[in-house]
Amino acid sequence: MARLDALGIAYTPKKLGCDHTYQIWLSDPDGNAFEVHQYTEHSLQRTGGVVEADW
Repeated sequence: MARLDALGIAYTPKKLGCDHTYQIWLSDPDGNAFEVHQYTEHSLQRTGGVVEADW
């Protein structure tokens, strides 16, 4: 995020998802949105388990 800030690249506020993983969203030069995430020690991608999104 510090590098994105230094480059003037906009992104959404960092949030902790229901899978216990931090995430931000930004857009590529063509305007396609994509997600960047950071695992935590509790991230289900590391620990296993099932997440049911409630949105």
